[in-house]
Amino acid sequence: MTKHSLALHIGACEKIINDKTKTKFEEHLQTEYSILEETGHRENVEYIEEAINRQFLPISTLQQMCLVSLTQDGVNSKDYNALKTQFIQSYGFHHLLTFANLKKVGLFMEESSGTTGTALPLPKASDRLGKLSGRMAAQLPSMRKKSSYSNIRKKLNLAPKSAEDVDLKSPSDMSYVFGGAHTPIVARVTEQIMQKGDLSQLDEVIKHLPGEGYSRTIQAARGAGKAAKEEKKAVMIYYIGGVTHSELAALRLLAKLRGYQLIVATTAICNGGSMLSTLVEGGAPLGHAAKS
Repeated sequence: MTKHSLALHIGACEKIINDKTKTKFEEHLQTEYSILEETGHRENVEYIEEAINRQFLPISTLQQMCLVSLTQDGVNSKDYNALKTQFIQSYGFHHLLTFANLKKVGLFMEESSGTTGTALPLPKASDRLGKLSGRMAAQLPSMRKKSSYSNIRKKLNLAPKSAEDVDLKSPSDMSYVFGGAHTPIVARVTEQIMQKGDLSQLDEVIKHLPGEGYSRTIQAARGAGKAAKEEKKAVMIYYIGGVTHSELAALRLLAKLRGYQLIVATTAICNGGSMLSTLVEGGAPLGHAAKS
């Protein structure tokens, strides 16, 4: 039994080290954090382009591309076309169908014209400060409305003020599952329901989430209140489509901190890679770059 456990741990370590060496792991992680924090957009896109051109793991690169799209309500036309073209040229033209699938489910979309404002006019090159002003203007994104993610992130406090304040060894904040950078949305919504009893306080959040929200509160029968107080409160969450291990870990911590019994039912346990794999068309295995 000891030999078997040791073999499993060694195998897991080899797999982790092998995957880390195929990508710039630390830079990859920092880019994801920057995307979630909605900072350094140009640097994030440049890193993704580098990952594509160096043929890093295609599934990891696709995840970051989808993350950019989801946090910005779509990718601006210039970056969308550039990333899509470079990915197809690097990993194979069969991925034209992959991008059609991603667009259909709303994971990688081109920004609609309604989400942007009027771009800042660039000064003429003949102006004394034309060159300097031009470089500064080029660094500024087009004036845009706040994305749905921005509103949800602010209203649900999905990101702690400082990731360094999150204790990863003895956590008291659900964002620990992502190193203090992000709290799963469902976990935060569940927390609000535990505090308020229903979704009535989350109308401003629900309208930014895909699909329709529904809330119904059932009053306890008379005489049942005392017995209910003596029992441990229970919450059941049903995921349609799948739940990740990170979400489960966040919910377990929430149940522990709030003193609730949490029951999670789901159609599948998945991760970003396994979810995207259902949308990727043929070609090279997801864990390996395409070979010419």
